[in-house]
Amino acid sequence: MPNYLLVYHGAGGAEGTREEKMARMENWLNWFGTLSGCIEDAGHPASRAWTVSKDGTTDDAGGNPATGYTILKCDSMQAALDLAVKSPHLAEGGTIELIELLGAGMASVRD
Repeated sequence: MPNYLLVYHGAGGAEGTREEKMARMENWLNWFGTLSGCIEDAGHPASRAWTVSKDGTTDDAGGNPATGYTILKCDSMQAALDLAVKSPHLAEGGTIELIELLGAGMASVRD
């Protein structure tokens, strides 16, 4: 079964009152509870992002930097999408980039 990377862009949970932050966390915990054992890595929020070029220069990661990630193991891209669209991140005004990761078959390419 392939892994799928959900990269969160925009939104954010750092603003608001303590109660608002707790309500957002509750929404995330409830969503994670619906993922039916598909979570490979619940991920982490990101505090900052850079884009690094070949010569080592950096910029501020553009206008839509990653703000966190989650890795899911699902039967298909469609199954991962069906889970991603229910993420509270979308309700908070963010977007999600859904990426199918190359799996164990790549190990033979590296060997």
